[in-house]
Amino acid sequence: MYGSFTRQAHLDIGVGTGYFLRRLLETDWIPQRLIIADRSRNCLEYTSRRLRNIPHETLQLDVLSIDPASHQDLEGIESAAANFLLHCLPQGIASAQELVDFAARILGDGGVFFGSTITGQAAGQQVTSRTVMQLFNRLQIFGNRDDNADQLHELLSSRFVHCRIGAAGCVTLFAASNAELDELPAGVA
Repeated sequence: MYGSFTRQAHLDIGVGTGYFLRRLLETDWIPQRLIIADRSRNCLEYTSRRLRNIPHETLQLDVLSIDPASHQDLEGIESAAANFLLHCLPQGIASAQELVDFAARILGDGGVFFGSTITGQAAGQQVTSRTVMQLFNRLQIFGNRDDNADQLHELLSSRFVHCRIGAAGCVTLFAASNAELDELPAGVA
């Protein structure tokens, strides 16, 4: 996904450990502007250390309460990623409207919003993954019990003209833009 959709001015939302960015930076991609965003200061600090040789900005961002007026400096962002984030929201995809609105607002007409999420209603789940997902929902680590790919497509289509949805096991891959999109790659990275 990163190799297909990441542009020169990129915002990574819910950056976690920075795993996918590190993988991308092992290729020939050199960003003109890179912003890593996460609710957790610890994640931002950890990922900043991993990216220490790459110029980047950090943004502490709670995707459940985004103040549009406080992010005017994000103009010119061409791609935004939210990988393995939506299923961690308290109500999964149902609570992601503000994030999708934010992405659409900062990306404008040509930008692409992409990522992945674990959907609770994905077809073909293995017993182990279904058991772990049920446990994580009970512990409120995940909020994806009722999530499905159709919900995600509906949400993305409410703000973007073009949407692509795909699957890799119980992971749903997505890309959305107001410009034409390439096909989704086979895997998450």
